[in-house]
Amino acid sequence: MVQALWCLRSGVPTVCALTRGSPSDWVPFAFPQNAHLLPHRCCFNALTHPRLPVTHTLNAQGRSHSLDDYFYYYAAGCSDTYVLAGRSLTARNRYDALVTLARMERRVSGAEALTHVRERFGFTSAGCGVNGSDLLRMLVAFDPCVTPVDERLLCAQRRRIGIDQMNFELIRLMKKLKLETLVLSYEAPWSATTRNLWKTEIMRSVPFAKDKFYTTGARNCTMRPYKNCMACEQGNLSKVACGGPSSSRPSDGVPLGTSRNNNESS
Repeated sequence: MVQALWCLRSGVPTVCALTRGSPSDWVPFAFPQNAHLLPHRCCFNALTHPRLPVTHTLNAQGRSHSLDDYFYYYAAGCSDTYVLAGRSLTARNRYDALVTLARMERRVSGAEALTHVRERFGFTSAGCGVNGSDLLRMLVAFDPCVTPVDERLLCAQRRRIGIDQMNFELIRLMKKLKLETLVLSYEAPWSATTRNLWKTEIMRSVPFAKDKFYTTGARNCTMRPYKNCMACEQGNLSKVACGGPSSSRPSDGVPLGTSRNNNESS
């Protein structure tokens, strides 16, 4: 009920805010140092507009690994750095995305695609109390906003292997199927005791170096590194979130309008 009321009153689907929140608020690895995720995020829909507000993290050397160049945090509310979604798809998590894209590529049923993913990545129960096929089905269907985290899911998450192989396969499938953006709505980690311990990842089919970025008003922007993440130099919210100086020009930092559904091209 609290979640539903907050969604009705929020007005915009923000998922984060500037400045740190309470000690109980969760901040994912390498999230902008001057921002935090909001506790109520289940009513957001990243693909309600062709421009997605994102934040791009850095490693200790101030640059990204080659694979990580394809990934961003969805950051409506604390970012005014945007990518154009283009032809896109929403999935619950990497498992759901792999099965969905395998079904599209191979033109098979969902059950056949699930079997392919299980065999392709050697997915077994790994001592989690359920056979590999059933566990993969649970992971594919898991929505932390609807279903409490099951201990078997946490067990599978702790034992998850081949994350790099999963990422490379997702990128390959995106390119083959001509998808520009993949939204992973409820990516791990998950927790049985802490609610909303997940984040939304935006995966692109082109690396950071070749991607194009925009700021409020659809203006092109120049990306530059600040203290712990990349931000649009011409923006304000994302720059402040990343530890840079505030601009005098105001910026809303949220998607403008709600004009698009999943799988539509911009």
